[in-house]
Amino acid sequence: MIDPDRIAIQDLIQRRRLNDQDVNRAARHSDVDQITLADALIEIGLISARDFAIARARVREVPFVDLDSFEINPANAALIPTDIAKKFGAFTLFSVDGTATVGMADPADPFALDRVQRALHAQVDPVLCEPAALAA
Repeated sequence: MIDPDRIAIQDLIQRRRLNDQDVNRAARHSDVDQITLADALIEIGLISARDFAIARARVREVPFVDLDSFEINPANAALIPTDIAKKFGAFTLFSVDGTATVGMADPADPFALDRVQRALHAQVDPVLCEPAALAA
């Protein structure tokens, strides 16, 4: 199975945002701290969480939404049950004509998409958001 985060890292290398030395350094950090390579790249400051999320969105061919520049309606938190929202990193941004635009940590996960869609009883238009921003 192809790791989408690895593809995002390759995309960042091709776009000259990272180089092989950066990735090797992060890989060593990843091994020592037992975290993902993506988390290691972010943790040691080689790439921001926002830039990595944008790369993930680009390779998954889904829109990226920066929640820091989006007006959040707190009432939307009640639209998806808390256990589902936390498990799948999902938050309803808005709903129009029976279609909910949902910020997700991994909008390419078909199981997560199905669970969110069933919880909302609506068609879901997923967008990718930074996981930490969704959790907040």
